[in-house]
Amino acid sequence: DVELAPGGALHSPLGVRAFGELVLPIFAAAPSESGPPLTAHQAAWVDETGVPALSALERSFCAQHGLLAPLCEDVIALLARCLQQPHHATLSQVAAESLLQLVRETGATFSQETWARVCAELKSCFDASAGEAYDGAPPPPADGVAASPLLREVSAKVEAEAPEGSGPHELQVLLLSTVYQLLQSMYPSMKLADVEGLLNCMHAMYDKASRTLQAALDGEAAPPPAELGEAVHLRLEAMSYYLQVLFSLHDKLEPAAQAGTPKRGAPPPPLGSAGHVQLIAAAAEYRLVSFCLHVLRDYLRLRERSVGGADGAARELCATALAEMTPNVVTLLQGLLAFSGPQFGKHLPAFYPLLADLIHCESPQIAAVLRELFAQRVAPHLQAEAS
Repeated sequence: DVELAPGGALHSPLGVRAFGELVLPIFAAAPSESGPPLTAHQAAWVDETGVPALSALERSFCAQHGLLAPLCEDVIALLARCLQQPHHATLSQVAAESLLQLVRETGATFSQETWARVCAELKSCFDASAGEAYDGAPPPPADGVAASPLLREVSAKVEAEAPEGSGPHELQVLLLSTVYQLLQSMYPSMKLADVEGLLNCMHAMYDKASRTLQAALDGEAAPPPAELGEAVHLRLEAMSYYLQVLFSLHDKLEPAAQAGTPKRGAPPPPLGSAGHVQLIAAAAEYRLVSFCLHVLRDYLRLRERSVGGADGAARELCATALAEMTPNVVTLLQGLLAFSGPQFGKHLPAFYPLLADLIHCESPQIAAVLRELFAQRVAPHLQAEAS
């Protein structure tokens, strides 16, 4: 670091060459997603050398990113490769934290091409982790209505839940937390297409886990208990992250934003501008409302099956999924409670039948939020409409 700093012997093109030809190749032996499991000797090298060296590499790059900027995409690719590999959980964790720190420290200087590379690397991690690519947005509704608490210390939580030797499930949760944090902090600097692409990845992970659960409930598949438990947990994590990031983006929407949306064919607002933020927030609105309606319908279907529409193991699985899903439904209802007046009135016709059905649910947490929602928002809106 001292030699790369201004006045140092390597503060020149020679330093860039040394970093690219001597430092980055250190990680040629690091595990990869397609590589075989680590031997004891390789695991020891990662513990003793690889993990500390990766953190040091990120710190050096951030400290001298003005000089080392030509190597930015190489560093991003390295961090994504280390994040993606499933053989060493600590290396994945450190790579995720380093990637986030690099983006926070240097993202303001990224070109659109560099941002596209960051998003492409993360999406490739999702594709490999989920076992299939997902390029499209959630399907639009056929009838105009979709069918289809956080700022907690996500990294600490993931690290606690991903012990050494952990497998694809922990990697998937780590990917979700990484993309969540990236979208939370850096969305103003990202093109709308890149934001949409990462949101698609989060939705795809939720959808894949949901299909596993649904197949088990319908008797179409009988996955091992451990695999089914991981699918249920991943479904809840993906649902939580997806809801929270959509609510966060939607909160930036100003009442008159849709009127100012660029017309088809018009150039988009500059990245980082207020207009660009409003464009992202407006795009998040459809996703948010669609997904909220889907979650409420799914919760009600599970409840119906748990009280009489399923037998034996399926009923028990429904009851478990309901109990674990309840905090996300509470978060969803609290988000609706915080909608602006115009937005609440706009979407109430779609939500009202589902909110009415939720009254019969047994959860005291849901009942408490519903009372607030009907007393503070629904009743006043209906009274205003009647008058």
